[in-house]
Order: sequence, then structure tokens, then C-alpha cells
Amino acid sequence: MRIRFTVVVALAAAVLAVPAAAETIESAEQAISALWEKVDTFTGAMEMRGSAERGGVAFKQAGTGTVETMKKGDTMLFRTNLTMKMDMGGQTMEQKMLSVFDGEYVYTQMDMMGTPMVMRMKPDVNSAMTVGSGKAMFAELRKVYDLELLPDETVDDEPAYVFQMTMKENAEAPHQTAKKMKMYFSKKTGLQRKMVVFDEADKPIMTNTFKDIVLNPTIAPERFKYAAPPGAQIMDMGNMGSMGQPGQ
Repeated sequence: MRIRFTVVVALAAAVLAVPAAAETIESAEQAISALWEKVDTFTGAMEMRGSAERGGVAFKQAGTGTVETMKKGDTMLFRTNLTMKMDMGGQTMEQKMLSVFDGEYVYTQMDMMGTPMVMRMKPDVNSAMTVGSGKAMFAELRKVYDLELLPDETVDDEPAYVFQMTMKENAEAPHQTAKKMKMYFSKKTGLQRKMVVFDEADKPIMTNTFKDIVLNPTIAPERFKYAAPPGAQIMDMGNMGSMGQPGQ
């Protein structure tokens, strides 16, 4: 009896000692996409922090706000509302920014010293990364970036997959598109929780985080229809890229 018990314990120990199969970029994408399929809507809080130097002048910005999203077919509509505080060479200003993607255009409305300014453009890689996840987003990212899976990290005590994106040579993308970045996806929900943008010296210059996520709340479709304020002029920026829809 003692021998049999010893054998069972030894076998159990051997099983526990076998290392888990290493995560691959393919398996991580599949896991994220499977979780993303369960999401129809979500809301949350956004935070943005950034700093850089332009022409010898230090530039800093910080913003907080909200995000709302809703799937429409294979497209993820979104609405973000941010209050940005910017400091350039000691001069500070506050700017309110509303972005709405209605499935066809991304509208960005900025309030500059009480005057509304509105830009309209087709979705590109940058709008794809705003709230996106899932198969469609990864497929679009691969057109512009080489992807690498890094070791897991935690974001707000939640384990996350970490992808590093490095822009391909001769990639066709809007001029403002980041050349290198990291994106963090929750292993619990598949949602993007954090994005870090790097400059050419690998120095982080912008960090976006998503917090207080609520999955599948009821949201009125009208939230994703943009109406310009009275007197605002809409500037059509054309198709700034060729990246398609933000998510699936």
C-alpha cells in the first residue's frame, strides 16, 4: 500500500514538474480574438500621458476622459471624450477633444479657446488602434508592423499579453503613425488595456491606458452618430490611410 501511494505521489509530482507549453504569438492572438468575440459593447475611462522635445522645446500633455464602443457587424464604433492639458515650453493650455467613429468616418472635434474645430477622415491604422482588438485588428496591424509577443505583464493587477509592433520598411501608413509601440491586451477580456508609443531612440513618449472597464452595457446607437455644433466648419481630411475597420 505504501509503495502504491509513493508511486502515485511520484507520478503527480512528475506531471506538475512538466513545464506548460510556451505561449506563441498565434495562440495569444487566438485567445484574444476568442474573448473579443464575446464583447458587443464596453465603456471605460481613458488616460493619456506624453512628453517629447520638439526643436529644443519640451512638450508635455496629459488627458483623461471616457470611451464608449459598440459592434456593428464587423466594425467597432467608438466615442471618446477627452480633456487634454498641454504644456509647451512653459505655456499651458487646455483642450477638449471628442472623437466619434460612425462606421464610415472618424469625426474629431476640438474646442480651441471656445471655438469648435471639426476634422473628418476615413479610418486608418491609428483609429484601428483606438479601441480595437480581435482578428481584424491584428490582420490590419500586420500590414504595417512586424509583431512580436513579449513576456506577460500586469495592468492594474490584471495579467496581460504584451505585443511589440515595429513598423515595416516602406510601410504605407499616415505620417503620424507610431514607428514602434507596445500594446497590452487583457487575458481576462481580450480588451486593450494599455499602449505605449516609442520614439526612434526607444524612449517612451506616449502612454494610453484604459480603466474601469464595463463589459456589454446597454448603449444607445445614437451615441455613435456625430452632429457638429452650430457654426462649426467640418474639414474633410480625406482618406488618411488604408487600414479599414477598427475591430472585429
